[in-house]
Amino acid sequence: MTIVEATAQRTINLMKKYNLTQKMFEEKSKLPHRSMNKLLLRKYKDINVKLLHKIANGFNLSIYQFIDDELFDMSNIEYKDNKK
Repeated sequence: MTIVEATAQRTINLMKKYNLTQKMFEEKSKLPHRSMNKLLLRKYKDINVKLLHKIANGFNLSIYQFIDDELFDMSNIEYKDNKK
């Protein structure tokens, strides 16, 4: 699983936990609809800190609290070399 996949899955899991629709979460996190779709469809090549901060804040979590999940365990994350 990549960082993007882990971030998307964690977001989905938390949206379910807090009974948030995509639209409700976009409003709470101040994420544009296009960015949210791109995340959920795992279209990002990588996740930057600004995006991660907005997502975490949308759940009233710190970045640390957001990534404090087994999805982000080093043994679960694969790194792809983006160099060509």
